[in-house]
Amino acid sequence: MAKRKVELNIANLKGGAVQEQIDSAMKEVTKNVLDPNTDFKKARKLTVTLTFKPNEDRDTIATSVDVKSTLAPHLGINTTVLMGRDANTGSVEAQELKSGTKGQTYFDPDDETLKTDTGDDIDQVEKDNKPIDFRKRKVEGQ
Repeated sequence: MAKRKVELNIANLKGGAVQEQIDSAMKEVTKNVLDPNTDFKKARKLTVTLTFKPNEDRDTIATSVDVKSTLAPHLGINTTVLMGRDANTGSVEAQELKSGTKGQTYFDPDDETLKTDTGDDIDQVEKDNKPIDFRKRKVEGQ
């Protein structure tokens, strides 16, 4: 029986399209590894599946190639939101807590100013606010 020659190179299949898909998936994996919003401990995976379906005469093979990458998911993001009702209007108000602790001011390194716990400029808040006269406030039931 004569020896048959097999000349199939995965890099050349379908005019190099398979290799292009593998290269593209490799770029996705490396980009995901460098993403600081993903867990560095999670393994990434690149799977190349070749499926061969010969015909009844066994003279042709329908071949399909699937390239799949499994990436690390983005890490969850947590924050705290302060909620309450406006005493005058009764409307609900909500703002993100930026200082880390309710009622605590913080120094914003981006614009080098002192801010309230919700990120408002302290100088502007103090300029806009007038002293509260609690005697004028309506008390329920009176």
